[in-house]
Amino acid sequence: MKLLKSTFSFPKPLSFLCRKQLRCLILLLTVFHSPARAANWLETIEVVQEKADYYWEYGRTRGAFTWLGTAVNELDVNKHRCAILGRMLGQTDVIAHLEEMRDPKIGENLSQDELQAIMYFSHSLSNWAYVASRLVEASELDKKYVWNLNCVGEQGIPLTAYLEVERPAGGFQVSGTDLLILGDFEAGFYEELRDTLKANPNIQRVVLGSGGGSVSDAMQSGILIREKGLATTLSDNCFSACPLVFIGGIQRTIWSPYPNLGFHQIYTGEGQAIPFDNQVYILVWGYVDAMGADANFVLNQMLGASPSEMNEPSLDLLCERNVATWVQRICFGPSFRSAR
Repeated sequence: MKLLKSTFSFPKPLSFLCRKQLRCLILLLTVFHSPARAANWLETIEVVQEKADYYWEYGRTRGAFTWLGTAVNELDVNKHRCAILGRMLGQTDVIAHLEEMRDPKIGENLSQDELQAIMYFSHSLSNWAYVASRLVEASELDKKYVWNLNCVGEQGIPLTAYLEVERPAGGFQVSGTDLLILGDFEAGFYEELRDTLKANPNIQRVVLGSGGGSVSDAMQSGILIREKGLATTLSDNCFSACPLVFIGGIQRTIWSPYPNLGFHQIYTGEGQAIPFDNQVYILVWGYVDAMGADANFVLNQMLGASPSEMNEPSLDLLCERNVATWVQRICFGPSFRSAR
């Protein structure tokens, strides 16, 4: 099994991390053949983090640079997330290629490049441990939803790996002054959002992660968000009709590890693309323009991808066209650019 021979092989100097090295390997074998028990995952996370710490200290004491730069903060996060979810959800056949990581070279007289490879490997393992610790806490429903939204059709995972999920529209959760929304925008989403905001007047920000849904509900929701002076941000990818809700925010922020905004043509309930000259696109153009974003840009992104495809513009373009008003380490200044 390549995963255990590469990702989780321990160099001899690392044996002190597991007083009984065999115990660690047996643990890992148990987890990756039967990941259902959370306790096994939690122990594995601890072992992986210990390995990351060892390599970090190994490189540091031999002169490796410890400042890797913010550009690699999320090193391999997306790959690890899909690999871990694949294991948790029994999709091992389609994620095997994501689990291959070769241990870096260790020994005497290492070059600076070889030392830095050790530090990057350590950082990647730490990210694996962090992602796994978050996913262990997620419900089975949320795991499936995140899998479908982030992994299916990405990272070399086929579309046939999609998992059917029965989920109520929206999936609202209030957390302090945030309203977290993870789910599709089915008909009635706007009314549910309106009622939730009315019942929670302290909400200041709407946090989105969605594969899309009703365009009408999305635009009505965006208008409501703007009328209430709320901000929007992303907790996960935001596709199809979801960017229309995001654009409603007074401040529209994207934080690393940079979820994507994705656009494609509007389609009917039967999956047929709506013609470009349909009135609905005029309504979308007017809505986006009223929100202060570049309506021509948004429409071009939508019309440039069929219903089965997705245009995911770069972060700098999202900033340039005022779809996002602030993106961590990409575009920011002394104040947010205010929407109209």
